[in-house]
Amino acid sequence: MPGKEISRAFCFFHIGLCLYELGDYDAAINEVEKSLQHHEQHNGSVYDKCECYSLLGLNHLERDDYDKALKYFQTELDLRLQFVPNEKQDSDEKIKFARSTIQICQANLELEMLYWMSLTI
Repeated sequence: MPGKEISRAFCFFHIGLCLYELGDYDAAINEVEKSLQHHEQHNGSVYDKCECYSLLGLNHLERDDYDKALKYFQTELDLRLQFVPNEKQDSDEKIKFARSTIQICQANLELEMLYWMSLTI
């Protein structure tokens, strides 16, 4: 990825991170999607793409959009598992975090389903 494009992707990601920290999740999603798009178009590193997917998942999790959050966290995990040797996967902190966020999303989706089912009884 050429230096100029790396800088752009990096800037979009960090703007998105700042917006996430400020609680402006919609704006953060927009910026992180720009970063991911730059990485996709200019052959960015898998690590940087994973970071984008993780931050997109966190933003959607904060918005209680568990389906989208789950999709992004699963994509992140799948990418990470491709590049971390099997013997190191159980100790890799990024993989542990991705697995835990997937579990959180799945639990919240189950709670939502139970809630809606209780309304029909």
